[in-house]
Amino acid sequence: MIAEDGTIRDIDVAKPVYPLLDKAGIASIASINELDPRNKPATQKGKPVSVKYTIPI
Repeated sequence: MIAEDGTIRDIDVAKPVYPLLDKAGIASIASINELDPRNKPATQKGKPVSVKYTIPI
């Protein structure tokens, strides 16, 4: 989920592979907030909105 403020939240694994790999994938995506917390949020009618987003790893 990319929130209205551009942060990545509610990270979940769509297709679990192996617990350690799943945790590494979650940590990798979570680190995006630390690297660049100013992700551009989606907009609807000119206002920022939350959106569900899938990032394949």
